[in-house]
Amino acid sequence: MKIRYLIILFIFFLVGCSSINIKKDKFVKEIDAKFNDMLEISEQELTNYYGINTNEFADFVFKISKNEPLNIYVLVLPISKKNAKKEINKFFDRLTSISSKNIQKRIKDKYYNTYDDYLFYIVSDNNKSIYKEMKEFIKK
Repeated sequence: MKIRYLIILFIFFLVGCSSINIKKDKFVKEIDAKFNDMLEISEQELTNYYGINTNEFADFVFKISKNEPLNIYVLVLPISKKNAKKEINKFFDRLTSISSKNIQKRIKDKYYNTYDDYLFYIVSDNNKSIYKEMKEFIKK
């Protein structure tokens, strides 16, 4: 039991060190400026409404636009990439299930990529350029 506890602490230490690579508030402000009226989806909403286990994330940002066209960006520093992807897919599956056909297509065309230890998901008119800016911010 003690070994398991130490392993978990070690993983959180490693992941915690990675999460300081970006300043989250500055990152969110800079990326939000590319969109209009973005809302942050809270940990409680992710858990209760979307059924996401946020314990699979060391750190995360889920943002969605208030108005159309639908814009979304998700940045996750996962504990396990495989498990984190599964949890993030729950978010997009739930959104798809309650959306119109046009929005469903937009969600289906989302952009996914990784950089460093981060997972990126973007739904916008300029997915690749938004990704490049997000990636550049993390490089800093």
